Amino acid sequence: MTTPPPPERWALQLLAVLADLDRCEHGRHEGDPGSSCGGPSRGNPHTGPGHGRYGHPVVLPPRHRKHDPAAWRTTTTREDPST
Repeated sequence: MTTPPPPERWALQLLAVLADLDRCEHGRHEGDPGSSCGGPSRGNPHTGPGHGRYGHPVVLPPRHRKHDPAAWRTTTTREDPST
């Protein structure tokens, strides 16, 4: 598997942020099964940013960093490939 060039990698990272906006704090999309949610997930019922796959909050970055995918994430871990 080859690594995409920087412009494509940047676009894929921003798409990953967009895909996470509807996740609940347990990292589940609406309708996903999850024991942490007490049944099917309601997703992100708030109007603000959601959570990453592993429950890390997605935050609104400062305006000058809105095009930086890393600025939308608050925590990175080795187990979370989306950060």
